[in-house]
Amino acid sequence: MYRLLWHEDGTFSYEREISMYHRSINAVHVEATDRCNAQCPVCIRSFQGGPEREQYVTNSELGLEHFKKYLGGVFCANVERWNFCGNKGDPASALELVDIFKYILEYNPETIITMRTNGGARNESFWKSIGELFEDSNCRVIFAVDGLEDTNHIYRKNVKWKVLLRNMKAYFNNGGFGHGLFDTLKFQHNEHQWEEIEDLAKSFGVLVNLKEPYGFANSPDGTLKTIPIYDRTLSDDDTYKLLYTIKPHTTKNYVEGDYQPLRADIQDTSHTYYDYTNDELFKHSHTEIDCLVNQTRHDQAEIFLDCDGSVYPCCFIGVRMTVGDMQLSSMLGDSDIVLSDSNSIFDILKTDYFQKTLPDGIEGNFTGDLTVGGKTNKCITCVDCCGTDGTDMQLSHIEQP
Repeated sequence: MYRLLWHEDGTFSYEREISMYHRSINAVHVEATDRCNAQCPVCIRSFQGGPEREQYVTNSELGLEHFKKYLGGVFCANVERWNFCGNKGDPASALELVDIFKYILEYNPETIITMRTNGGARNESFWKSIGELFEDSNCRVIFAVDGLEDTNHIYRKNVKWKVLLRNMKAYFNNGGFGHGLFDTLKFQHNEHQWEEIEDLAKSFGVLVNLKEPYGFANSPDGTLKTIPIYDRTLSDDDTYKLLYTIKPHTTKNYVEGDYQPLRADIQDTSHTYYDYTNDELFKHSHTEIDCLVNQTRHDQAEIFLDCDGSVYPCCFIGVRMTVGDMQLSSMLGDSDIVLSDSNSIFDILKTDYFQKTLPDGIEGNFTGDLTVGGKTNKCITCVDCCGTDGTDMQLSHIEQP
C-alpha cells in the first residue's frame, strides 16, 4: 500500500507504507496549556484535588506563533480532525485559543475541531466568540457536565455552576446551538439527575454522553474504592484534610478506603506510572493491541502535541511520560521530540522512536532493557490503553494482594 506524504516545502510524494508513521498525519490531539481552573481528583495536577503537584504544572502554553512556526499552513491544511483536550489543562485557559482556531480554519475550513472543557473558565465574550466561529463549521464544544447546581462541583471541584451555565449559554446562544455534546460521568451523587441533565442538553440542541468514570481503584477482592477529595487549604495542624469521597453509581460495588490527612510536606515519590515489581501487571502482556489513535483501516494517523512542545503518539503516552514512566523513558532514549527551529514535525516523525520503537512496542518485538527484565515484549502503556482483552486503563490501579 502507498500513502500520500506531505513535505516541508509544500510538495508531496507517494511512499510505500512501512509502519504506521509512514502516513500523512490527519488527526491531532492538542494539550494547548496545562493551566486549569478546576481541581478534579484524578487529574495529575494535584494530590486527589488537594495540594498541587508543582512539578507537573508548568503554566506552559502553545500560542498562535507555535502553530504558525512549527506546524504551518501546509500541515494544518491536511489535518481533518483536531481534538483540543489534553491531560492536565483546560483549553479554555489558553489565551490565544480563538486565534489558533481561526488559523486552523483559515487553512482548512472543512476540518473538525473538537474542544473539550469543564466550561468554568473565561468570560461570556470568549464563549460568544467560539460560538460565532463554530456556527457554520464542522466544529463543536464538548462540555463536562457531571451534575447540576448542587452536584457538578463534587467531582469538578472548583468549577462554579453559575459560571458554567453562563458560559454555555453564551456559546450555544451565539452560533454554537447544536454544535456540541455533554460528557457526563456517572456517579452515585448525580445518577438521579441524568434525565434532567439530558433535558438541559436538549435545550442547547445537543445530546448527553453518559460515561463510566476513570479513577476508582480496584481492591484485591474486585470491589471499587471510593475516590477521596482533599482540601487545598492547609489546616492549622499542617495537614490537608479529607473533604469527602466520591462513590460509583449504584450498579457498582464499592468500599471506603482508609484515607488519612495529607501532610504539608507531601511529595510525589513515585518515579514510574506502573508498579513494575508486581508480576500481576504483566498478565495481559499477550494481548493484541488495537491502537486507538493510529488505525490503517479507518485511515487515521494521529499525534499528540503537548504544551511543552513535545510530540507524542498519543495522550496516554504523554501523561505517563510526564510522571516519568520507566519503560516509556527507555523507549524514548535520547530522541528529540520537541518542536524547534531545528527540529520540525517531519524530523520528529522520521526518528527511530516513531518509526521503529513504537511499532515494536505494539507488535511485541521488544528486546533487551525494554522487556523490563524479560517480563514483556510489548509497551505496557499500549497494552493498558489499547489492549483488546479489556484492560481499559486499569493496570495502574493494580495493588498487591
